[in-house]
Amino acid sequence: MFDFLEPFITSIGRNTVRISAEQASNFAKGIAGDFNPIHDHDSKRFCVPGDLLFTESIRRLGLYQSMHFDFIEMLAADVDIQYPRNVEEGRHFITNSTGKNLVGIDIDGQLLSNQSFAAQFSLDYVQFSARSFPDILVPLMKQHGKMINPSRPLVIYQSMSFEFEETATAQIDLALDNSQFEIDGKRGRALFTFNLSSTGKTIGRGKKKLILSGLRDYQDDVMDQLTNDYLNKKYQYLLNQV
Repeated sequence: MFDFLEPFITSIGRNTVRISAEQASNFAKGIAGDFNPIHDHDSKRFCVPGDLLFTESIRRLGLYQSMHFDFIEMLAADVDIQYPRNVEEGRHFITNSTGKNLVGIDIDGQLLSNQSFAAQFSLDYVQFSARSFPDILVPLMKQHGKMINPSRPLVIYQSMSFEFEETATAQIDLALDNSQFEIDGKRGRALFTFNLSSTGKTIGRGKKKLILSGLRDYQDDVMDQLTNDYLNKKYQYLLNQV
């Protein structure tokens, strides 16, 4: 079920965990396939991937019919992360040891009690989520004539949500439905909507929002180089795993 999470989470209490930079970086690359430089363990702007916090949330709190996650603060390494113990419908928070909110979670509907299904859905989602760059974001930025700063690329999670209209009886497939890009000066917001389907039938939908900083006019050659550097980094990592 959620055994794949064990190397990336250190439990230090009933509802408290800690994540090192190495654990977070290894999850991003090895599980999600996410090579965003802010998840490199030695990055000066390092933060724990939101998808790791999301997956641990599903493991601890359960998978519900409708859930919404707001990523409120970028999380540094080696911070005590406290999850709520008992949840029901409504608003909950993941906090640090001082009570500062890190992630807001809205829960609605029934608990889907099949743990194997919850684990597989979590894994499928984070791997779909990691396709944001370059598969979805690069064509979207080109369409709108703007790109991130190639020397200091910053793309961060704002929120994600999903809703099941029917309970799945088989593996779920996630597919991009639509993408939008809003520009406000040097800052942008990307919205992706995706469909959840099982055995060819749509059974739910979801949304993911990202914040992009340092926008400037789009340049094909510069973005091509940034994309190639990203893909080469991924290739070298996979080569080292063989």
